[in-house]
Amino acid sequence: MKKRKDNKGRILKDGEYQRATGQYEYRYTDSFSGKQRSVYAWRLNETDGVPEGKKRDKSLRELEKEILKNDVLGIDAYAADRTTINDLFGMYLDMKPKLRETTRALYRNCYNRYIRDTIGSRPVGGIRYSQIYSLYLSLMRDRGLSHATLVPVNAVLHSMFEIAVRDGIILTNPASRVLGELNTQNGTEVRKRKSLTPEQQAHFLDFVMTDERCRQWRSLLTVLFGTGIRIGELCGLVWSDVDFRNNVIRINRTLGYGKRLGDECDYYANPPKSEAGRREIPMTQQVRDVLHQEYTACLHTGFCTAEVDGVTGFVFWKRTAGVPFRRENIDSALGRLVEAYNRKETERAHDERREPVLIPTFSAHCIRHTVASQLVRVETNVKAVQEILGHASAKMTLDVYAEAMPEDKAATMRKFESGVLTG
Repeated sequence: MKKRKDNKGRILKDGEYQRATGQYEYRYTDSFSGKQRSVYAWRLNETDGVPEGKKRDKSLRELEKEILKNDVLGIDAYAADRTTINDLFGMYLDMKPKLRETTRALYRNCYNRYIRDTIGSRPVGGIRYSQIYSLYLSLMRDRGLSHATLVPVNAVLHSMFEIAVRDGIILTNPASRVLGELNTQNGTEVRKRKSLTPEQQAHFLDFVMTDERCRQWRSLLTVLFGTGIRIGELCGLVWSDVDFRNNVIRINRTLGYGKRLGDECDYYANPPKSEAGRREIPMTQQVRDVLHQEYTACLHTGFCTAEVDGVTGFVFWKRTAGVPFRRENIDSALGRLVEAYNRKETERAHDERREPVLIPTFSAHCIRHTVASQLVRVETNVKAVQEILGHASAKMTLDVYAEAMPEDKAATMRKFESGVLTG
């Protein structure tokens, strides 16, 4: 059988052709779809020169090697070259029909803001670790994004690329371990959650309970510091969740405020994200007392009549507006209270000739972290702490909240010294 040759007299292998224009073609059967595919190049071998006016792309036989390699590895190179990151994001959302509307809106907003117009139009198969790294670096340096903001960006990208890995479109996930490497190489310090020290908490709560400016926040802060409840769970608490007879608070929902599928911001109520979040929290005497006082007051002045997704009777609400509190309302109030406390403490410490016990500005979530850290310190039954906090596992409880205080470490070394040196 006569062998095909190119215009330089070189014998062409099976599947190789040369067009009248001089361009080479390789025809093969896609192992994924079973369809006939073709790739093209202006050079047969890597050492060939490039025709005048043509771009120096890979030679035909380099492309053949890649096709063979991808076939062995089980990679769908055809899909990798023709599926863009924007296409992959659409697939990602379609595969999550039960995703909450608010979470879906958050993912879409995050993607559109930071990914769609940067690398979104590129084919999935052409994205490398270094390109993700460069994207994150640019977002941090040029747009001022913090590590905390990059975390959800990376979470979305990583989940998308994981779909492509499982579908055999790419071999590895280019978004894996990028944030950690970025922090290591650029000296970026990831801020750890900080809790209040016992001394700071005692001083702050004493201020809250005695200063007239704090009156409207006393019950709410007592519940936060007395339960470690999430701020969304506190805002979503209704009176039917408070069981005075059995002395427990039942967590059945979270309340948030923001956009869902539309453009308008509004309140929304969601069930806990996991079954572990749906729980009962025993009330301390202090928590029970302040909630009973609130309930008694509402019997005389009226209950909150606002309705959110069929839920009404909210425990903590803005009397002037008749609506439940939002996270930002409480965080803003905490900022004002801390500022007022620090001013008063500075003046008092000056009069008493001592160093003031100042408190950094903190959020409602910091209160949860404070309570959780203290529970882990005093309770050896981590399973009980896990259920109070609503974590999916005891490991999560320890990993996130088992933060040793300086006095804990000092006490540990004293025990070590006593046992080892005095034996």
